[in-house]
Amino acid sequence: MKDRALKRLGNCLGLVALLIGLAWLWATPAAAHKGKVVSSTVVTAGPYTLDVLFYTSPQVGQTIPITIAPRPTTSDGQALNTRPQLAATLQPSPGMSAREIRLRVYDDPDQTVYYAVDPVVDTRGVWVLQLAVEGEAGTATGSTKLVVTGEGGPGQSNANAPAQATTPVPASQGTNIGFAIPVAVGLALLGVAGWWLLRRPAPKATPARRRK
Repeated sequence: MKDRALKRLGNCLGLVALLIGLAWLWATPAAAHKGKVVSSTVVTAGPYTLDVLFYTSPQVGQTIPITIAPRPTTSDGQALNTRPQLAATLQPSPGMSAREIRLRVYDDPDQTVYYAVDPVVDTRGVWVLQLAVEGEAGTATGSTKLVVTGEGGPGQSNANAPAQATTPVPASQGTNIGFAIPVAVGLALLGVAGWWLLRRPAPKATPARRRK
């Protein structure tokens, strides 16, 4: 009976660990793109207009969370019926001792009509965020400069070049409460289920029938 109780307890703890791990994986990307937007800039790529939002000051060796919001109309006011596709790279300025970085572009967890990227670089200097856009209005590219500071290796030629002007924007009202509530409720329900399993008496063994 004791062995069964320990087995149930182990199963409950395993489920709790699994739930916590899944919740962490689910919430982490979204949390990086919440909170205060420290600066923003507008990138024009042919007929497309993209709002690029920065949540931190770019630092060497640290994740740089960036949200990219395609506007629903072209530059001449034509409505776009579908969201354009996006590819992104981070390119070092000419003369820098660094290589181009291809970025993973994914749907922003909070607003799926937006895109998000999370570059990490190990060389300080001026990088160029290159955006390739493809949609119903055709294919085009646009870019914006990104000044990365910190203790990494320096760029060689254009490390002190000015970045494209950015405009401060107000802090976002979003928080991580939306993720905390379902996780807390799930853990509470799992705890109740584990308590019930531990308290439930083990089934009584059926005595063997004696042969006549």
